[in-house]
Amino acid sequence: CRGFKSVWPDLSGSVGEDGNSPSSINDYCETLFKNNNCDDYIDKVNAVSFWLFVQNFGDDSSLTKNIDSNTNIFHYIMIWLIYTLKLKSDDKVMEFYNKCINPTREYTNSIKDTNGYNIYKDPIDNKLKLMNEGINDISKFYDAFKSLCNMYNGFNPDDSGCTENLNDAKKFAEKYEILLNNNNNNDTDTEDSLSVYIKQHDPTQFTNQK
Repeated sequence: CRGFKSVWPDLSGSVGEDGNSPSSINDYCETLFKNNNCDDYIDKVNAVSFWLFVQNFGDDSSLTKNIDSNTNIFHYIMIWLIYTLKLKSDDKVMEFYNKCINPTREYTNSIKDTNGYNIYKDPIDNKLKLMNEGINDISKFYDAFKSLCNMYNGFNPDDSGCTENLNDAKKFAEKYEILLNNNNNNDTDTEDSLSVYIKQHDPTQFTNQK
């Protein structure tokens, strides 16, 4: 969650309709592209997504193994990725896929570490379209995920009553229950994402607290 906390003000919450973003977004672009620049919104999202993968899983052959053993983090990144793309429009997900995950030779040649990039895009290739089609309202999952991260990031050991932490936990519990109750069709990808949440934190323990 700490990695996402640093990303949120740089991209999701501050990229305007014109695609402008803070100068700090250049740091992500310099990590990914040879020319150190992002040409458009899709490139910016791709650069931040790549950074999140490297921060959480590494940037070499161990990445795939680390993803397999940390599926919860992988799900969080995918939820963030789909949500952030859809901030612009629903078709941005497929635009991202066609440009970044199924890239042309020219695009691949623009990447600094092509081997690391190929390792990065493979798990996204396997999951992006399935999650995009299988989860009806990604914004609700993103909202629940952000509440979960606020709970962990906001933990204050000096607050003996953990007041803020408990409030965030209750918010997450409420959002989780809404998602659970709305999954009437028992969608596989929805169930997978819900199971990731429940592994991280059992929301039912907070539902009866005042």
